Amino acid sequence: MTKTKPRSTGRPERLEKYDNQKKLLDSLRRSHNEHLGLSAQNEASDSTQSQNLNKRSKTTLTNQVAIARFAALYLASILLVLPISLTLACNKILLTPLYNSLPLTLHREVLYVLLASFPTFLYWHLTLHSPARYAISARVCFGIIAASTEFASIFGRRIGGNLGTTFGPVWGGFLSRFILGSGVMGGGISFALLCFDHISPLRPLNSPFDQHRHLLQLLAQSTAYAVHIWLAEKMASDLLSSRWLISFNPEKIILVISIVLTTCSFFLMPSTSPSFPDRLERYITTRRSLTLTTKRNLNSILSRLPSRGSTLLLAFRIPLILLALRTQFLRPLPPYVAIEGNLRILSSERGITGQVVVAENIKEGYRFLRCDHSTLGGRWVRHTPNKSGENTQFGDSVFAAFALQEVALLANRHKQDDGLARTLELTTDIELDLEGFTQSEENDRALIIGLGVGIAANTFVKRNLNVDIVEIDPLVYTAAEKYFDLPPLTYKYIMDGTIFVHSLATLSREGQWNGTKYSYAIQDCFSGGVVTSSLFTKEFWEDLKEIMLPDGVVVMNSVGLLDSKSMKAVVATFSSTFPQCRAISDIPPETIRPNEPSNLVVFCSMAKSPLLTFREPTIEDVMRSPLRSHVYSTFLSNEIPISEILQTEGEVDSGLMITSNNPLRDEWQLSTSISMWYAMRKILTPEMWMAY
Repeated sequence: MTKTKPRSTGRPERLEKYDNQKKLLDSLRRSHNEHLGLSAQNEASDSTQSQNLNKRSKTTLTNQVAIARFAALYLASILLVLPISLTLACNKILLTPLYNSLPLTLHREVLYVLLASFPTFLYWHLTLHSPARYAISARVCFGIIAASTEFASIFGRRIGGNLGTTFGPVWGGFLSRFILGSGVMGGGISFALLCFDHISPLRPLNSPFDQHRHLLQLLAQSTAYAVHIWLAEKMASDLLSSRWLISFNPEKIILVISIVLTTCSFFLMPSTSPSFPDRLERYITTRRSLTLTTKRNLNSILSRLPSRGSTLLLAFRIPLILLALRTQFLRPLPPYVAIEGNLRILSSERGITGQVVVAENIKEGYRFLRCDHSTLGGRWVRHTPNKSGENTQFGDSVFAAFALQEVALLANRHKQDDGLARTLELTTDIELDLEGFTQSEENDRALIIGLGVGIAANTFVKRNLNVDIVEIDPLVYTAAEKYFDLPPLTYKYIMDGTIFVHSLATLSREGQWNGTKYSYAIQDCFSGGVVTSSLFTKEFWEDLKEIMLPDGVVVMNSVGLLDSKSMKAVVATFSSTFPQCRAISDIPPETIRPNEPSNLVVFCSMAKSPLLTFREPTIEDVMRSPLRSHVYSTFLSNEIPISEILQTEGEVDSGLMITSNNPLRDEWQLSTSISMWYAMRKILTPEMWMAY
């Protein structure tokens, strides 16, 4: 029997080897998978980091774009402040010859509130139901500003004159500035609000409360922008009043601004809103129930209109532009006749002190010099023909106050040693023979601060005095010399009287001035109801006192209401500087009304004694002048005691003393300025005041 080999119970060696290989492969696969998983995780991490970097870069770029956008839009609105403020300042200068400067500075805060409020409420209404960028066009805003400047250039004088006649200097000036400035401010604020909307768009209106929030936000933005214009206008006014820009024409400057804004508007991006005819048609159809035929006719008519409102506005402005160009550049040059042949304009230029105009009232027969809404003097004239054409003969001064200033020549002057003797002679019956008492005007020196038409200067020259004049405005001196027969003077100084007097006084105190001191000094620096405070301070009068002879006579002319605080301050400061003073009005005191201004001429003597008296006039004093004869013989009856003006018998209130630290305030001069405006309207007609 054959024996067989028994079967093994363990796994074959081949299978075991296979299992080991499988385990190794599984181990390698797990290791590979783990490696792949780690790589994927790294790749995901790298991808996340890259996305974060890109996100940061995009955020940084977005912030930079936002900042650049904000800066550009803010700069665009701020740049528009310059022409707006310049136009408002020119409007004020344009109206100054009709109102003077002080009334135009009143209620400025109220004016700006109204000018900013109206366009803000209109903007709010237009943007209640549609975004601002669809409801408002930047080109239209520029066009409104330009149209307003053209309107002011053409009709500014007429509006200012008529409103002044109707409402007076305060409210007439206020309404004139509002009407001439409303379009300029309206277009400017609308453009600024549109820029702010691009910077920070207004949120949608989801409730009635959102409308009020919307309005408050717009009011805050318009207020901030109006403050920018406020400050810029003040700077523009200071710039335009500087001496190196005095000869400009405000109406022409306004017209140039219009042309510049019109040109800039063409470079603005057009509005993305629906066309103007579509918007107008939608506005009409939503408020009126129209038949189908009417709608078709309406569509046919509106389709002929320009697609943009700015183009339509420009079409309406073309006649304004042509009329403004004709008005400004085809206006007749002086001399020319105006007001239906009743007024001849001989000269009209803008000077340091205002609009200086020389004109003749042909009907009444006198020539006058005006600065803004105030007359600086006048003379009666008569024109007679001769071989060379026409000869102009000059008569007396139109105003008696200027002849009254010459009374200083009648003041009794003498040496200080003769003071007691002269006082005894005047106050007792004792008659003394004062050797050498008879005074001589030969070679006496006179100083005139504020020339006017040169009435006093003319008289002093004819009396053989050496006359020096100080006048701040060269146009006033030129007018007096060319149109009012001003004779050659010893010296003329075109400068500020305060600086001139202080310079001489300083040299005199330091012993460096060898010139002859003055026997007479006349200070007449009053215009438009307002005086320059520096010419009425205690320091100024002390400096003037330093350059006067011991027996010299100082004359001050002041115009105003006798019971006003400004008049009291001027007289109190002046009279407290000199030993003795006398005040004389140009009209009888009993005829002076409380609300009407009058000329008050105050004479002061440098000498403490004798009493300040005046001699009787002679034929040589009168110089064949009826006006001078009347004034010289009656002036003493118009004397008003200083104590009556100051309404005090004791010491004057120190608060009334005008000094460099306590200047004359505008509110003190307001009543005088207003009363002077009405007084000037009685001298010339409103039409004559508008001719400049």
